Amino acid sequence: MKTNLNSWEIIRLSILTITSCGIVYVLLKSLISPSFVHKVTALDFPESVTLKEWQQIATNSVANKNNNYPEEISVKNYRYIQNNLPLDIEMRYLSSSDGNVQKIFKRSKQLGAAQLSTNVHQQFSIGSYGLLTHQNKASLTACINPKRNSTFKAEQFVQNQMNFNVLSTRFIPWLFYGESLRDRRCLWVNLSVPLKDSSPQNAYLTLEKAWVDWYQYWHPRLPA
Repeated sequence: MKTNLNSWEIIRLSILTITSCGIVYVLLKSLISPSFVHKVTALDFPESVTLKEWQQIATNSVANKNNNYPEEISVKNYRYIQNNLPLDIEMRYLSSSDGNVQKIFKRSKQLGAAQLSTNVHQQFSIGSYGLLTHQNKASLTACINPKRNSTFKAEQFVQNQMNFNVLSTRFIPWLFYGESLRDRRCLWVNLSVPLKDSSPQNAYLTLEKAWVDWYQYWHPRLPA
């Protein structure tokens, strides 16, 4: 019994020593460099992104002039065309989000308290996304998560953050930079095509095909 107590005491003292060293390091670093604050790295959107079977015809950056949403640290819009059908893709890289994609969509479109009818779908190895129609357009919208699959609902987003592998990679930034253990970054994506003479179902098929290629391009390019 005595040996067991000594072993646990050694473990306890080791943990306390490591923790104390970490605290001292953070304090010294903050004194030497008061601006010691880790910032989320901005996502560098390229001007040109190849999308299979589509021709890119335009791109533009959208500035948050009033700084109403400081969590939007990178914004970019792309336009493609295929057989006279335009495809618009909106991209917003959020440093902090609650994962409610419908709310992000409504904010982007300035819809206020408008109600939207959204169908939530899921694709293997990619994740969840929402399909909806608005202003005679069909849209596919989702949040690309760092290190995990895409999400649409807030609870899916939180579940991704609580994954053990994600938490383990966040431990050091939490200890030395004061970051949250939860990685709340979200790359919000909205793909849309005009309905014209097409049914929403056919438009959704077009969007889903483009979404697969778009997701596979962007997911590995999110900053660590």
